[in-house]
Amino acid sequence: MFFKKAVLSFAVAGYLFLAAGNASAFSPAQGPLFIGDSVPGNLVLVPSVEWPTVNSVANVLPVYTPDTEFVGYFDSDKCYEYRSTRFTPAPERHFYPIGPANGRTCSGAWSGNFMNWAATQTIDPFRKVLTGGHRVKDTATETWLEKARHDGQGATIIYPNRTLAGAALIAGATPFTADNLYMRVYGLGYRLRFRLDNSSVSGGAVFDPTRHPNPNNPSGSAYDVSVRVAVCVPGMLEDNCVQYGSNYKPEGLIQSSNTRLRFSVFGYLNDDDVLRDGAVLRSRQKFVGPQLPGGQSNGNAEWSATTGVFVQNPNPQDVMDTNTEFGLNITRSGVINYLNQFGQTTTNSHKSHDPVSELFYAAVRYMRGEVNVPEYTDLSTGDAARFADGFPVITDWFYDDEPG
Repeated sequence: MFFKKAVLSFAVAGYLFLAAGNASAFSPAQGPLFIGDSVPGNLVLVPSVEWPTVNSVANVLPVYTPDTEFVGYFDSDKCYEYRSTRFTPAPERHFYPIGPANGRTCSGAWSGNFMNWAATQTIDPFRKVLTGGHRVKDTATETWLEKARHDGQGATIIYPNRTLAGAALIAGATPFTADNLYMRVYGLGYRLRFRLDNSSVSGGAVFDPTRHPNPNNPSGSAYDVSVRVAVCVPGMLEDNCVQYGSNYKPEGLIQSSNTRLRFSVFGYLNDDDVLRDGAVLRSRQKFVGPQLPGGQSNGNAEWSATTGVFVQNPNPQDVMDTNTEFGLNITRSGVINYLNQFGQTTTNSHKSHDPVSELFYAAVRYMRGEVNVPEYTDLSTGDAARFADGFPVITDWFYDDEPG
């Protein structure tokens, strides 16, 4: 069964390669390719999980304008308030939609389009398209998305400090009155730091909108906001919100293709040694949805069929095997969780050095039914907990729906 599925995947890849040779007659498909309705496809995800992929700026246009729609976790056509005081615990500080924008501009509120431009890292749109985004709060009735963690690598070279100039532009993008707004993202984790009418963006204080309605004193502090945003709020749904009972969840291509595609994901160990070779299977090939194609319940489902809430550990055996083999204390697993959370919950720097050819080589070996390369998953030297980055290191390669 394994071999047949692998052959099917390579047959599709071969067809695409041959067809692409005649560019004038070839129109690329805009969705996953399938061979018949009864044969599921297989998709191996191979994200390069090193620091430029995570830390770089997504919206590269250096000058903000509401005439351009910028991508990110915020809705470009909504206005937001920042819900926080100086006493609010850090995990509870977030943005909340309060109404539609007028031509992507707001009055006395934060423009979602501006927030996307100011604070979106490259990995955020990737996560949004595939999974609906990284959920930092995920209950039956609430969903907050959090931007990627910026660990400081690359500094302003790959995420430059940003500036907004002009009173009218600032008033339409923020709740403030000022002639200049200066912003910084690099090295601040999930926060955005801003300062009005003074270019220094060091030493940020917690922004409290009840105390600082317009912090435009040039000698005052820079202020930090947490870039978390409530989404799928009733009455203000985004276009990727899917209904579960009377509530909604943001979803992506993985969820919408869950009955027609199996998914797996490879990544790197978070080891900065340039001599570290290879890639690691993080979640094995499987169906991820609550139901299998035949209608049976999926014991390894990655979200709830009734609430849409993500399951923290949909593959407990892989977690237990990793913890037992390497002496770790991992609690998370799954394709979606890995894509959303690699590098997110640690204080370590993101992966350096990118053996991308071995990343593809490992994925090809897996699809061909071959075995793991032991050197790629060796945690016997160095910081095993850092290398694992909070997710399984799978060394026994087989699909979830067949015996090893």
